[in-house]
Amino acid sequence: MPDIGDIYTALIYYKGRSGNCKVRPVLVLNTLNNGWCTIVEITSVAPKNPPGYYDLFKEPILKWKEVDYNDFINIVDKIVNL
Repeated sequence: MPDIGDIYTALIYYKGRSGNCKVRPVLVLNTLNNGWCTIVEITSVAPKNPPGYYDLFKEPILKWKEVDYNDFINIVDKIVNL
């Protein structure tokens, strides 16, 4: 079972569960009792201008490899509380 704060690579599909996908780093935010966990995808792609739907959930993270877990949580809180 992954631990909170772990970073893994995962297949992120563009639409649904099949078709085009990409391997992306993800951060584990929490773990659930059923074996599932909540993740956030790490991306270097900036939000579009004007923003599209998914751009509402993007927050730039410069030098993400150097950011600690608490900084990620603060960024996720900012997105969740839009």
